[in-house]
Amino acid sequence: MQAVRSWVWPRLNALGKLFHTTLFKLTLVYLTIFAVFAACLLGYFAWNTRRLITEQITRTVDAEITGLSEQYNQGGIQRLVFIIDSRARRPGSSLYLVTTFSGDGLAGNVGLLGEGVLEHVGWTETVYRRLDDPEGSEHHALVRVFQLPSGFRLLVGRDLEERERLYDIILAAGQWSIAVVIVLGLRSSGFGRMLYAVGDNPVACRLAGVRVWQGQIAVYAVCGLLSALAGILLAGVNNAADLALANDLLLPCIAAVVIGGTSIFGGIGGYVGSAVGALILTVLDNLLTLTNSSQAVRQIIYGSIILLLAWLYVRLSEAA
Repeated sequence: MQAVRSWVWPRLNALGKLFHTTLFKLTLVYLTIFAVFAACLLGYFAWNTRRLITEQITRTVDAEITGLSEQYNQGGIQRLVFIIDSRARRPGSSLYLVTTFSGDGLAGNVGLLGEGVLEHVGWTETVYRRLDDPEGSEHHALVRVFQLPSGFRLLVGRDLEERERLYDIILAAGQWSIAVVIVLGLRSSGFGRMLYAVGDNPVACRLAGVRVWQGQIAVYAVCGLLSALAGILLAGVNNAADLALANDLLLPCIAAVVIGGTSIFGGIGGYVGSAVGALILTVLDNLLTLTNSSQAVRQIIYGSIILLLAWLYVRLSEAA
């Protein structure tokens, strides 16, 4: 036990000294300021765009309900059913549904709604499925339920696909912001250049006075932080948390790094190449999706890519 303490405590003290160096502090401050600024900017864009989309939907739906209620007052339920049936057949139409007070559908293009939506008059965000959608498919919509005279209920809504696309864009922007922070941090700071040097030749760095193992621990800590952030984003996208949630992403992540020019044996690689490899793998994944390839086939392809490039790196190293 005494031998372990004598080995551990000096290294922990050295690690503490690394964290107190001006270089490490400046790098940390730079990354923090950039990340906070990017997060605030993306958050503002997301909030403002969400508000504009919601206002546009509410104005459109309110105008449609006003017009449809006037048609009902002029021609009764038969005229309203005829108009709803005509509008529901148009490509890209809004969501329409006319029901009795008991909930029996009279006309419209909605085949499934969330539980209790028709029981509450007013605005609701709900899942839905159109009549012509395949079984099991679900979408999200913002709908308004309006009670007509004689107990009939009118539902009009719009799909929230635009807002979901906005979330995807913001998520992608956040990912690329993190990528930019990492690339600039690795290339423009002494700490980043030290990491490249340690990865290329740790023995030479140690002989040159570089604190190799302290730098490696700092890298592992940053990797743990980024992994936690990725896990939070993944759980949010899937609306669930599970230990096996990212199992299918393990081989694609390794394949993207290897495709980007990073050797799994160490000493060769860079973050920009990994980002390019991720883009290439995204194109490959889209092609496999178009061909309806199963998950097993995709894992075989990713594993084959890793083995092939690993063999290529070994051959190039032997030739050099």
